[in-house]
Parts: sequence; structure tokens; C-alpha cells
Amino acid sequence: MSRIKLGDLPVEVRLDICRHLDIESVFNLAQTSRSFNAIIKSNKVNLLLPILQRDFSPLDELLQVFTASADDFYTPSYTYQPRRIVFLRPGGKTAIVLAKGGFSPPEPTGEDANGFTQVLKTGKPGHGSNELPIQTVILDSSDLDSLFKYCLTVRQWEELFPHMRWIKEPAYCRFLAPHERHRFRRALYRWWLYAFYFHGDLPRPHGAQPVAFADDLRICQMRMYSTGELVEMLDLLAVVFHLVQHYICPTLEQNPAEDPWAASQVADAEVCWNDPSRLGRIIRTYAKLDPKELIHYFESIYNYPKKRLIADIRLRHPGFADDQESLQGAIRSTLQERRWLGKLPVPTDMAGGIVDFGDERDQELEKLGSDGSWDGSLPKPARIVRSYSMYNPRGDDGSGNDAWSYPSQTRPSNRLALAEVVY
Repeated sequence: MSRIKLGDLPVEVRLDICRHLDIESVFNLAQTSRSFNAIIKSNKVNLLLPILQRDFSPLDELLQVFTASADDFYTPSYTYQPRRIVFLRPGGKTAIVLAKGGFSPPEPTGEDANGFTQVLKTGKPGHGSNELPIQTVILDSSDLDSLFKYCLTVRQWEELFPHMRWIKEPAYCRFLAPHERHRFRRALYRWWLYAFYFHGDLPRPHGAQPVAFADDLRICQMRMYSTGELVEMLDLLAVVFHLVQHYICPTLEQNPAEDPWAASQVADAEVCWNDPSRLGRIIRTYAKLDPKELIHYFESIYNYPKKRLIADIRLRHPGFADDQESLQGAIRSTLQERRWLGKLPVPTDMAGGIVDFGDERDQELEKLGSDGSWDGSLPKPARIVRSYSMYNPRGDDGSGNDAWSYPSQTRPSNRLALAEVVY
């Protein structure tokens, strides 16, 4: 009895096998034979789009990063509005809506005492309105190769995150569960989008750090996320700070403390998000790099000693040292608003984030998952005020004198506690 080879199977069966693989495996399979390469190439769209939806969810938020441009905020609005993204199939006769875009208002709350159905009242854009036209971006099969590069960066971060998350507790290191991977990707996409708009080379919407209740696009974008989702971003940013401090900045500092005991304390210390030391300023400056750039410098750490790293970043970003990261300030300002308005129950300092704890703390986090603003506006009775703050600490790329001051706190901590946010 002769054995049936994989290449002898019907085309439909081989396509069904490919649908159960991940992106990397599909591309590897395409290189095994000419027949598989031809089948995958001719069915590229129908085969790969469902895989992207499954393995890189929420795909609509990744597409917001992929299609982000400098013109997104040049609209008569006070807030950020997601774009509508349409994928045009080969031939141009049919299309798929990959991201519906616009705001997602909550469902009506039901009938009042008089039997009338309550509806949302429209108003000024950014203050409860959905009247702005939705920006539409059209993609086609020629954009897939560029999108796959973004997916590769996501996969690299997905593999790196557990190692960084439990780097001080390696016995607890494990793979993320499917719902934890979804949380991680969601936080990653939102950090990436913020980094493009407000940490890159585009003009800053405000010349100061984010302030609660201010007319600031950076805070408006954060208001759209629930407290639970903001905690997820803080959990991810704790890993980002750790990566920058221990794998990027060590290439800058070549003269640690002479005392071995003091040197070990410096190595174990975690820089707080508002640490006033020079090392803290440097870390907050390098935290402006987007996920793609950080993973590049991390994987090429031996190719970038101090002088080359600084020169390379200055070449990519001429104004890199002009300011520091502002994402944490935007998150903390949003949480301050909710706390001052009584909309935020005070959680414990271990409220969770991306990773489950497997106890009552996970239930505590679930209670914080539905308090986001659907259009980025402030909840009533608060109102947005114009911010006249000019406080914007200058960045530091580590050039010049190497005699840095080290972080003042030496108690190791592997995350940014939410208690530090609300107190």
C-alpha cells in the first residue's frame, strides 16, 4: 500500500491545513515546494486574512497603527477618532471592512419611568458627538507584505514579554494564556499608536506634560480606554522601562559604582516613572522609542555601544533629546480625573494588568473594565479647561558626562503599581 504524500492531497485539503497554521509556518510551508508556493500565493488574501484576525487580534487596532499618518489630527475635533479601514479584494469588485472606525456609543439604557426610551444627546465634537466624518483608508493585497513586518514585531514582543515580566522571578515565568496574549497585544498596539503620534517626530499637540482635565489630545485618547485597559498599559510599560534600563542604557554607562555591594543595588533598582535622577531622565527619554525600534536595539545590543547608539538615534530622530515620554503622564492624568470625580474605586497595589493572578485580584480588575469614555470626553459634571502649563522636562540621550546619579529607591519592583497612580 503506497503512502499518500502531502503534495498529493487535494488543493482544498491543503488550504484547510494552512488555515490552521500561523503566519511563519505558512511562509515556511510555501518554501517547501513549488506547488505549495503557487497555492498559497494564489490564495494569499483568503488564506492570510483569517489567520491575521485570529493570531493578531484585535487586528483593527493594529491596523490603526499600520495606517497612522501625520494628518490624522488635523480635523476640527477635540479627540482622536479611529479610522475606517477597508480591504479591497483582488479585482476591485468586493471589499472587506477590517475596522469600522468612528466612535462606538453605548447602547440605550432602556425606558425611563414614563416609558420613553433614553437616547444619547449629540453635541460638540469631543464632548459627546459622532458628527465628524469618519476617515476611510483603503488597503489592498500590495499592503500585506508591509503589514506582515508589523506582525513580525508583534510576535517578537509577544515572545519577549514573559521573560521581561518575570526576569526577577524566573521560577514563575510561563507562556501567556490566550486571553492574556490578547490583552498584551491590545496594550502593545495602543502604546505603538501613542508613540507614533506623540513620541516621534510629529509636532507635539501640547508643549507640556499631560495634565488632568486639560484640552489635550493625548489624554482624550486615554479616556477612551477603561481603567482595566489602562492598567494593562502600565503593566506593559513597566516591562518597557525594565528593558530600557537593563538592556539599552547599560550600553551607555560604563562606570558603575566601585563598591560591589552598591553596584548590585544599582543593578537591582528599578527606576520609578518620575525618578528625578539623570538615569531616570535617560530612561524616560529612550522610552519614547516605538516597539519596532526598541526590539531592534535589543536584538542588536552588541552592535550598538554608547557612541554608535546615540549617533544612530540622533540620525533617526533629530529632536530626540528635546523631551521625555508622556504616555505614563497621560494615563495617570486620566486615572486622576476618574478618582477625583468618584468614578474610580481605589484598587489594591496588585490589581493585575496583562497577567492573571488566579485569585480575587482578577475579579477586582474585571470591575474596572467598563468605565471608558466612548468618545474621549470627560464624564459629567466635569468640563475640559484650557491648559496653560508649560512644564516639560527636557530629555537626555546620555551624551556628555558619564557621572550619572542613580535611582534613589533600591527596592526591586517588577511593575508600576496602580496604587502609585491614584495616591
